[in-house]
Amino acid sequence: MATDFPQSHEEDEIWHALLHDLRGAMGGLKATLDLREPGGGVDARDAHRMETVVREGLAMLELARALAFGPWPEGACEPAESWGRRMESDLMAVATSFRGTIQFTLKQDSPWPGALLRLFILSLARLVMPQALPDPLSVEASTREDVWVLRFHPVLAPPLALQPEGQARDLHGLWVRAVARRCAMSIDHAGDCLTLAIPRGPKGLPPVE
Repeated sequence: MATDFPQSHEEDEIWHALLHDLRGAMGGLKATLDLREPGGGVDARDAHRMETVVREGLAMLELARALAFGPWPEGACEPAESWGRRMESDLMAVATSFRGTIQFTLKQDSPWPGALLRLFILSLARLVMPQALPDPLSVEASTREDVWVLRFHPVLAPPLALQPEGQARDLHGLWVRAVARRCAMSIDHAGDCLTLAIPRGPKGLPPVE
């Protein structure tokens, strides 16, 4: 699948997505509070849900800031063990917000691009997670000589953000599309598996100009 995406984001596109997504996050907080017993406090489960929503809101603000003003997160390589440990922890938080499960597998013990690629994977997981529910979403990271490879399964159809004619309406979609374009990712969807191949550089992902 070609990565022929628009070359830039209009400011109103970014702010519309931010307001839309934050409205949803605030609605999640209100729903959690509304479900309490009258006069009751916040129990551990509700506190965890509220913490998850706040974390999601902060992530949205960070993505909007990076898209609109920069700087983008670093794409320099990190050791596989620490990269994979942080990736798995972050994916578990995403799974919790969807009340689902993510199974993460890191197949090769070679360096991986740092925060920039992790944020890309997290945003993409949020976009495709609803397609997997109630089954687990599998995220597999592996390498070949010239590429880093990411596989998401099951995915019935690529998100609009990764379709050349698709219109990304939310921040995670705008972010996924922007990173995929900048990093020259190739995208393939076969059966129910979405595969992304990222050109592999010795120092990580190309710096943002």
